[in-house]
Amino acid sequence: MALMKKMRPDFCLLFGGYVSFAPLIAALLCRVPVAVHEQYTIAGKVTRIAHKLHLPIFSGWQECEPFQADSFYYAGIPIRNFQKVDRREAWSKLDVGIDIPEGPIVGVLSGSLTRSPLFQVICELSVKSEFRHVSFLIVGGKGICPNSNNMIAVERQWDMSIIYSVVDIVIARAGASTLAELLTCAIPSLIVPWRGAADGHQLSNARLFKKLTGNYVWDESSPAQVLKQNLVQCLSQERDESAKGEALVPWQNQSCELIWKTLISLVRRESL
Repeated sequence: MALMKKMRPDFCLLFGGYVSFAPLIAALLCRVPVAVHEQYTIAGKVTRIAHKLHLPIFSGWQECEPFQADSFYYAGIPIRNFQKVDRREAWSKLDVGIDIPEGPIVGVLSGSLTRSPLFQVICELSVKSEFRHVSFLIVGGKGICPNSNNMIAVERQWDMSIIYSVVDIVIARAGASTLAELLTCAIPSLIVPWRGAADGHQLSNARLFKKLTGNYVWDESSPAQVLKQNLVQCLSQERDESAKGEALVPWQNQSCELIWKTLISLVRRESL
């Protein structure tokens, strides 16, 4: 509250979560215009409170349950800028000590994956005859991933441009930012939503992501055979060459620009 009174910002933009509740109340008490950005397809508690107060809501997706489509601004999810890198150059930056594999490369964005039974399933699939020509790049799997001819572990990467320039497909959870990155970079994906996510938002995120992209979603309650079939089908897709790193220009995400333009419009409206 004291900081809000001292700064007296022209506008306050919050990005959801419990941490946004205190500044939301402070902005309202200090009569500072405020809006909330919701990155999930299911609105969180703070976003729902803001909606009941008739405050502007930005959504990362075309859907934001339980709100009607005309009651929020679709703006997408702001992500870092990614620069396409030549594939071989990107591989050399990973410093894995071997030449770039000849066959397809599946990027496994481990996160919670390496701490779940799913990771063991992926390890078992990697030795199947269908995947002997495939290399699995386990991002964040250093020291966890078992030694294998086609499983390559690397440290977590701050610059994901390197990973996205190397891989042919990605296996990942359904976190909103990850899905926004995959959508922006047009990478064929096999999404495995975490069932423990609050309000089932990863399941909802994955459902809409599949609807928008046609990519595959595997529910961990389904048999491993289904995951195997999904992976085979995903590998059969051809990724656009311009998305693989041959066209060395930035991948474009317009979310920040959309949010900024809408904020300027709202500020001007408030000042009238």
